[in-house]
Amino acid sequence: MSYTFTVKLSEVRAVLLAAAMKDIRYYLNGVLFDFTHEGLNLVATDGHRMHALRASKVEYGDEKPAIGTQLIVHESVLRAIKVAVTKTADALTILVTPNESRPSSHPPKVVVKTQTGQSWETEAVDGVFPDYWRVLPCRDYSVTNPAAQIAPDYLRDAGFALAHLLGAKRNSSWLSMTVLSAPPAPNGTSTGVAVVSESYPNFIAVIQGYKTHRSASIPTWVSRKTEKTEEFA
Repeated sequence: MSYTFTVKLSEVRAVLLAAAMKDIRYYLNGVLFDFTHEGLNLVATDGHRMHALRASKVEYGDEKPAIGTQLIVHESVLRAIKVAVTKTADALTILVTPNESRPSSHPPKVVVKTQTGQSWETEAVDGVFPDYWRVLPCRDYSVTNPAAQIAPDYLRDAGFALAHLLGAKRNSSWLSMTVLSAPPAPNGTSTGVAVVSESYPNFIAVIQGYKTHRSASIPTWVSRKTEKTEEFA
């Protein structure tokens, strides 16, 4: 079956930050486009963190993919797109067609096009993407759970993802996000955090916590001196 759809390039880039590169689990080396009853979900993970969002705008060609269709586009093709995103140029069109030169069971051919006329041709990643719903949090994540221990680079990338989505510079002082901790594991170690923002409610980043307990606390010179806290002036 052939179909065409157009999504926001900024949303693809936000999710792409979490995609694996050259992983032996080849199905992680790309962005998943999951066509569901509720909408199109974009997901990427390297096994340590996951970026996911519900596409805010999707336009289809004459043919639409069936509900339940999943397409994985290789990260190398998406990272090759160097087009600057603007308010009037934030579209990425993906054309999917059967691979006529290969057996019917072979992955379909994928053509990725930008608004500036650039295009890349590849094959869809052949594999089954993990069930990301098993990772996405529902009600268990909260600001009241114990502190989590995570890799700072992953938290930074979550901020970069929001910058892509909001069209903000990466050092924008007004860019804000909320970090929600998951309940601790039975052994007391942190299980991870979810990063969200009220400025872009369709996006979520889930970051896995360290598997070993690494104790940390407020510096003693701070806790001894300040018996009560005040807001910054």
